[in-house]
Amino acid sequence: MKSNVVLMLLEGESDERLLVPAFASLIQQRNAYTRTESELMRCDVTTIKRFTEGARLFDLPLGSDPRQVVRKAVNRHIALAKEEGRYRRSDVSRIVQVIDLDGAFTPLDNVIEKPDLSHVEYDEHCIYASNAVKQIDTMRAKQEGVRSLRSLTDIDDIPYRLFYVARNLEHAFSGIVGNVSQGGKARQAAILAQQYADNPDRFTQTLKALYVLHHSNEQMTWNETWNRVFRSPTLSLARGSNLMLLPRFLI
Repeated sequence: MKSNVVLMLLEGESDERLLVPAFASLIQQRNAYTRTESELMRCDVTTIKRFTEGARLFDLPLGSDPRQVVRKAVNRHIALAKEEGRYRRSDVSRIVQVIDLDGAFTPLDNVIEKPDLSHVEYDEHCIYASNAVKQIDTMRAKQEGVRSLRSLTDIDDIPYRLFYVARNLEHAFSGIVGNVSQGGKARQAAILAQQYADNPDRFTQTLKALYVLHHSNEQMTWNETWNRVFRSPTLSLARGSNLMLLPRFLI
């Protein structure tokens, strides 16, 4: 029987540790012949135009469009999967990408400069940074990157769709407001992954709860959820997600 692969593009290891087993269990509950694979981007693709580190990871020049990065990551991943005999391009039915919003659409007046800060801090309404101008430049780059990826509908004829968590994974799924160490992120992700993999219905309820925090109407389309984020800027800071709609994309 032909494989049916859903490829998830994720920013970091904590995202992979939590979302891959959780969605794999949920997806297999609905279709036993579908399996979930993942590719780690290891950078914030949405800001790749601004930061050289991300562009260097993909051997692309600074200023590259995020869509170029995603295409290159997917093609590289599928080529390796074929080489290793795991699956071929024709087996991939859907590509989904999950990003953190990081408060990118927050009103600029809500970016507060605190020179003594060593890292960016957030609350439900404001962003605090040691250099407000640099933070705003990063936010503008991320806004552009998000809009670019949101406009992408396929990668070499494989349907693609972008989803978000706000403000980030640990804030959305654990309600953690402050900054968390990498070790703390990994531990929390592992705990939740086990819970959700063992109980897909619990994961579904969590996705619904996060969705309702941003969008009161469960009948909204994927496009409408993004439009609401763009029109209601503080949503990118507030806890929530449109990941509830991901399973619908796979049908």
